[in-house]
Amino acid sequence: MIQRIQSLFLAAVLLCSILLYFTAIAAITTSQQSYNFSIWGFVNESSNPKIEVLSTLILRLLNSGILLLSAFILFQFKKRNLQIRLARLLILLQVLLLVAIFYYFDQAQKQLVSLAVLNWVSQDQVHYALGTLLPIISILFTLLSIYFIKKDEELVRSADRLR
Repeated sequence: MIQRIQSLFLAAVLLCSILLYFTAIAAITTSQQSYNFSIWGFVNESSNPKIEVLSTLILRLLNSGILLLSAFILFQFKKRNLQIRLARLLILLQVLLLVAIFYYFDQAQKQLVSLAVLNWVSQDQVHYALGTLLPIISILFTLLSIYFIKKDEELVRSADRLR
C-alpha cells in the first residue's frame, strides 16, 4: 500500500541507495592531481586512463544489501511486525555502510601518503560531497518508517479491540 506514509519513507530509502551509486562521496584535490572517492572506488581522476587507487567492493555489497532489503520491506506491508524487525536490520546495515565509508576514505588517505603522492592530506584538500549525507538521510528515513509502522500497528490493534 503505497499511500501509507511509512511506504513513502521506505521508498525514499530506496532512492537514497540508488543515488549513492551515482554520486561522489568525497574528493581530494591538490594542485597537480584530483582523486574521487565513490562507492565504486578511490580513483585518480587526473591520470589518463583513470587509475583505481583503492577498491571498495564492501561498500557496493552493503549498499546492494540495503537496496534489496528496503525493497523487500516495502512490499511486506501486511506483516507489520516483520517490517519492524527487518527495518531494524536495515538500520544496522546502514550504520555499517556509514562506518565503512569513513574507514575506506581514511585508508585511501593513508595510502596516498604512503605512496608519497602527497606529503599529508590537509582539510583544505578534502571535499565531502552528497554521497556522505545519503546514508545519514537513509537512516533517518528508516527510523521514521519504523515509527509510523508502529503507529499503524497500534491503530490496527485498537480497531481489533472495538470489534
